[in-house]
Amino acid sequence: KAFGLQPEHQPFGFFSVNILYSILGCVQLSGQNDYGQIGSGSNENAVVPRFVERVDHVSKVTCGANHNLALTGDGKLFQWGCGRACGSTKGNILSPEEVTLPESPVKDIAGGCWHSLLLTDGGNVFSWGMGQEGQLGLGEDRMHVSTPCLLNSSQLSEVSQIRAGDSYSAAVT
Repeated sequence: KAFGLQPEHQPFGFFSVNILYSILGCVQLSGQNDYGQIGSGSNENAVVPRFVERVDHVSKVTCGANHNLALTGDGKLFQWGCGRACGSTKGNILSPEEVTLPESPVKDIAGGCWHSLLLTDGGNVFSWGMGQEGQLGLGEDRMHVSTPCLLNSSQLSEVSQIRAGDSYSAAVT
């Protein structure tokens, strides 16, 4: 239990951050916070779990190496942490900010080391962040993509799941 709430899920904590979210849809984070990945408005480490403000009724949360994503029950997507991984050109994102969705509703989200993915109910996959190793799947090495971009590939029809890792992205069709 954290803050008296029984965790419903304990998603994989990338590197030095632990994520919990409860049946009430509240996100709590603890651990290293060099890039603002705790979402507390600062980059001070959290030795006990802290509630992430501005993100309520979370249906899914996922983490990259130094950034996090949360999808709410009403279909909003939030990101925070390492600015480069979130596609920000303004530096790190210390508090959750809403991602402008190119298409909705969103079915799944995934955070890689330096990039993010989203899957829509229509089966379309979008990527953004850093793509110097081709992990964005956009057909070329892209150093930086600031907004979610549609992946166009005949091999990506009827995608049911997405995953992201260090320098790769995966889709299940």
